[in-house]
Amino acid sequence: MPTTEVKDVEEKWRRVDVLGSCVLVSAIILLLVGLNSGGNTVPWYHPLVLASLPISAILFVGFAYVEMNFAIEPIIPVKLLLNQTIQGKSAKQAGLLLIPTSVGAAVGGIASGMIIRASGKYHLLNIVFQIMFLLPLGLATRFDLTTPVVLPVVYFFFTSLSYAGKLTITVTALIAAVQQKHQAVITSASYACRGTGSAIGIAVCSLVLQNILKRRLWEEFGREDEAASIIGRLRDNLREIKYLPNDGWMDDASDAYMDALRGVFWTIFGLAAIGTVASLFMREHTWHKDLARRNSQ
Repeated sequence: MPTTEVKDVEEKWRRVDVLGSCVLVSAIILLLVGLNSGGNTVPWYHPLVLASLPISAILFVGFAYVEMNFAIEPIIPVKLLLNQTIQGKSAKQAGLLLIPTSVGAAVGGIASGMIIRASGKYHLLNIVFQIMFLLPLGLATRFDLTTPVVLPVVYFFFTSLSYAGKLTITVTALIAAVQQKHQAVITSASYACRGTGSAIGIAVCSLVLQNILKRRLWEEFGREDEAASIIGRLRDNLREIKYLPNDGWMDDASDAYMDALRGVFWTIFGLAAIGTVASLFMREHTWHKDLARRNSQ
C-alpha cells in the first residue's frame, strides 16, 4: 500500500497543469515562428507561415478547452474569466470596461514610435513609460471591494499605454544596437523572450493567486462541515459565492478573493520594478531613419 507521503506527492503532481503548459508553449512557439518568418525570411504565403499560424490558433483554442475541462489548477482560470469577474458585472459588461485597455495599448505604441522618430531618442522616454507603468500598479495593490469601477479602468488604461510604449522602445533599442544583417534575428529574439516571459508571468501569478486564495479560504471556512467541498467549489468558480448560505460567508469569500488579487498585483509590481531597474542600463544608440544608416553621426 502506498504511504501517506507518496500519496501526497502523487496528489501534488496531479495538480500540476502539465498538459495546459505544453499546449500553451506550443501555441506560442508556432505563433512566433509564423509572425517572425512571414515577410522576413520567407513570404507570407510560404507553407511554414500558412501552417504555423492556423495550428497556433487551434492550439490556443485547445489550451482554453484544457483549462476549462481537465486542469485541476489551471494556468489561466478560464472559467473565472467567463463568469462575473469585475464587481458583479457580466462577461459582456466586463469586456466593455476593458475596451480602454486596448485603446491605451494602441495609443502607447503609436505615440512612442512617433516620439522616437521625431527626436531620435528613447532612453528618457523609457524612464517616463516605466514610471507610468509602476504608479498605477502600485495604486492597484490598494484595491478593495469598495473601489469604484472607474479606478481600475483608468489605472489599466495607463498601464496598457505605458506597456505598449515600453515594448516599442525595447525593439527600437535592440534594432539600433546591431548591424542591419542582425536586425531580423534580434527582433525574433525579442518576440521569443516576450512570449516566454508572458508564459512565465502568467504561471507565477496563477501560482500566487491560487496559493493565497487557498490559504485564505481555509482560514475562513476550515472549521465548517464539508470545508474541502466548499473551498473546492469556490476555487473553481467565482459564481459559487452567490450560492453560499449567508451574507457573512459571502463577505468572507469575497475578501479572500480580494486578498489573492492584491497578492497578484504585488507580484506584478515586483516583477515590473525589476524590469524597470534593468531597463535603466539600456544604452541609447543613434536611431537611423533608413536601413543604410547614411545619416550616421
